[in-house]
Amino acid sequence: MKKFLLFVFAAIIVFVCAWAYLIIAAPPKPLTEQEKLADLTQILGRKPNLTGTTPTGNIEYKGKYASFSYPAAAKIYTYRDLGLKQDKSILETFSFDIQNPRLVFNYAVSQNPNIKSVSDIADVRFRQLPSSGYIQTNISAGGKAGLAFEKQGQQAEKSGFFLVDGKDYSISVTGSNTQDVDSLFNQVLGSLKFNP
Repeated sequence: MKKFLLFVFAAIIVFVCAWAYLIIAAPPKPLTEQEKLADLTQILGRKPNLTGTTPTGNIEYKGKYASFSYPAAAKIYTYRDLGLKQDKSILETFSFDIQNPRLVFNYAVSQNPNIKSVSDIADVRFRQLPSSGYIQTNISAGGKAGLAFEKQGQQAEKSGFFLVDGKDYSISVTGSNTQDVDSLFNQVLGSLKFNP
């Protein structure tokens, strides 16, 4: 009887070990293409380019407050920082990057009743400080006057600011090459239209 119980106990242990091995060693179920794309989009904060080809031409951004054209090669960011999501003064944002040449673009519209001129915008005041290293120029887009700021160096930046109907608009482009930054900035600025 002892031998029989010992045999049953050993058989149960072997069965449990074999079952555990099969569960642990079984290969995971592969992700579908749709699941892979959803996971990559969540990780990157934008839709990944899996084809290896770069689109050409331009696309038009049509926001509630403005519209402009931008390169079709752009990868749009849908992620917004939690602080920006909770900031009620920010009315609209749009961001993208381009891989080649490496450029990052940001557009934002916000509303602050204390702002009476473009020079009252906090980002403008900062860029006007002599120690900031920015060069200021006057610009216009969509029939409205604004200010542009350029900073050169290892990371080139060009930013533009407008005050239209009590809303402040900002566009900025950063990259490693000044000519590429200027080209994208001028493309957006040349096509920028403010919506009433």
